Amino acid sequence: MKKRILTALLIVPPILAIIEFAPILIIKIISFAAGLIAIDEFHGLIKKTDKVYWIYSIFAFSLVFWLAAERVGLFGPAILVTFVMLLSIPLLTKNDLEYDFTHVAGSWLAITYVSLYSFFYIMIRLQKGREILIAILFMVWITDSIAMLAGKIIGKRKLSPVISPHKTVEGFLAGMAAAMISAFAIEKVFGLFNFADAVAIGLIVGIAGQAGDLIESTFKRYAGKKDSGKILPGHGGVLDRLDSLAVSVALSYLYITLVS
Repeated sequence: MKKRILTALLIVPPILAIIEFAPILIIKIISFAAGLIAIDEFHGLIKKTDKVYWIYSIFAFSLVFWLAAERVGLFGPAILVTFVMLLSIPLLTKNDLEYDFTHVAGSWLAITYVSLYSFFYIMIRLQKGREILIAILFMVWITDSIAMLAGKIIGKRKLSPVISPHKTVEGFLAGMAAAMISAFAIEKVFGLFNFADAVAIGLIVGIAGQAGDLIESTFKRYAGKKDSGKILPGHGGVLDRLDSLAVSVALSYLYITLVS
């Protein structure tokens, strides 16, 4: 726990300063680098790794990220193109359908999941995007912390015992409440959201954020690993730290641009 707290104290202030003040190109590069590390971690969780598919995942993620970074409308077409290209790899490798399509599925999951990291950069291009990204970051941290604390103190009913045996229904509900309260606090104190936006983004972070954590736990449970990596002492890997945030930011961006 001490190592976890120390790591957080060392990395959180620089992250907040980068989001708020760094040139947009720097944020783009950092988001891209995090994605490359996450792709590598994801393939490390796949039991039968193959270098061909690892290389392709790196290439496909890079293509999707940089196209979406220039124009968010290209995110969907880029994902589709990389999928079609991925399906052609078995024709060029072992021609073992059971072998290849296991890797096709793993590589496709890695590409689509980690490509959500492009929304960190896409979000800050919105009006007040930097502030919104920081607000969601704090909301995710508060939600995760309250959910964990409540689960330890009052948790009785297991939320998903096979995937994450320590998570409880009570912890999930407490996390939901924390997300909503923090969203309303941001609306009142900083005026960043209106009431309707606070409700929507609070729900997104409270539900989708915690679901994102469970999704990543599914990957680790499949691989039989506690953490996706060791790059952050006490916190695991990039996938471990950005699971809730990636889903929350991507869905919040869609809400803001399509509904708000």
